[in-house]
Amino acid sequence: EPWQLDTPSGLFLDQHGALLVAEAGNGRVTRWLPGAPRGEVVAGGRGTGDELWQLGKPCGVCVDAEGRVLVAEMENDRVTRWAPGAEEGVVVAGGHGPGEESWQLDEPVGVAVDASGAVFVVETGRHRVTRWLPGADRGETVAGGHGRGADLTSQLGSPFGVFVVAAPPAAARTNRRNR
Repeated sequence: EPWQLDTPSGLFLDQHGALLVAEAGNGRVTRWLPGAPRGEVVAGGRGTGDELWQLGKPCGVCVDAEGRVLVAEMENDRVTRWAPGAEEGVVVAGGHGPGEESWQLDEPVGVAVDASGAVFVVETGRHRVTRWLPGADRGETVAGGHGRGADLTSQLGSPFGVFVVAAPPAAARTNRRNR
């Protein structure tokens, strides 16, 4: 039901004050207007899976300048974008199985988008943050990507969130160290 949450894993507050919640357990993203007793499903919500009308363990969520919802799907190793009222998402990053290649994602858990439309993805499986330019078929590593570790110059340890402040660069947060 839209008033019950199951494993909320990502939050985003949009410009109108609505709270978007990525629910890993329900395979959906819900949007909660201020004071509303229930949320509205804005992405997924039709069972967990790998079809474009489904989400696979959504963990990160954000909204772009055009009001489209971006979802980091941990189980599907992809980021999908959902236009308002859409019945399915469009893959904007990954979607080719887990891996270390620039066209793959590995356990994406966080997502952010900047004013230019570049999508930043946090991959806990590869301990990196990648940037996907609009229309790109591969991403560029902008932080980490050299295995898990404590080397402050090239490694991240299990990153789980990302946000963009007005313009790049993006900032990443790990559950071991804040950077």
